[in-house]
Amino acid sequence: MRGLVTFEGGEGAGKTSQIRRLAQRLTEQGETVVLTREPGGSVGAELIRELILGGTGQFDPLAEALLFAAARADHVRKKIKPAIESGSIVLCDRFYDSTKAYQGAGSTVPAGVIAQLTQIAAGDSRPDITFILDIDPKIGIARAGRRNLASSVSADRFEIEGLEFHKRVREGFLAIAAAEPDRCVVIDASRDVDDVASQIWLALEAAKPRFMRNAPQIRLDPKTDALVDDFAQAMKAKLLASQVKYGCSDDWLVDDWEGECQAELANHVQKGDPRDVANYAAFCWGRGWRASPAA
Repeated sequence: MRGLVTFEGGEGAGKTSQIRRLAQRLTEQGETVVLTREPGGSVGAELIRELILGGTGQFDPLAEALLFAAARADHVRKKIKPAIESGSIVLCDRFYDSTKAYQGAGSTVPAGVIAQLTQIAAGDSRPDITFILDIDPKIGIARAGRRNLASSVSADRFEIEGLEFHKRVREGFLAIAAAEPDRCVVIDASRDVDDVASQIWLALEAAKPRFMRNAPQIRLDPKTDALVDDFAQAMKAKLLASQVKYGCSDDWLVDDWEGECQAELANHVQKGDPRDVANYAAFCWGRGWRASPAA
């Protein structure tokens, strides 16, 4: 499993706690997990983080958006993309949706400008799934205040903003979720932390098939093309024969296949190029998803 999972939401929504919980659970299942945050995540981006969050609103909203974009560009290229390419699942505490909500909906930067900055900074790096932890700003700000008091830290640049600002930010996040329902999952962050963690896990499980598009593809040496073609054709024929013999629907694979692997491989067998079958079967095998021999 490789890809980018982002967590968004207002102040005091509990993003950091939920990211740690999810990271632990994924690690226990054998996944390689990389935790990161925005602004920050790389050496250069962390310097920009201190510059932005350590102040008291000394920057114009557009200047802030530009600084966030600069931090994001460094972060994406130096940490997020290399981690995903190495086979990791990246859990990121805030990403470009926060810029849309805070500098856009919460402030005065036009949506078109933010869209341009997002394209420049993030490029083709897009979250596979985004969890928006939704909470009433009054409750969230109170939570953040208690957290800061317990940790003996001062409120950051955005935590000191007024309630109306945070209401606009919340509306901004919900608007993003409404516009992109396939990517965004809204979670009621006022609920018990265990309930929130459970909802996140269930949503991630349901979204697993989309992470398959990040699977590495087999790179072929031209000299071995003919051999690979023969192997792929033989594999496809064998899988089709098994489907005919043991069933004609997607349940032709035995139960110990992962559900999404079963459906996707069946789809490749029916419609895909033989090499797609070979690539995907090899990927599933590498993940430990085996088909037991039929009796």
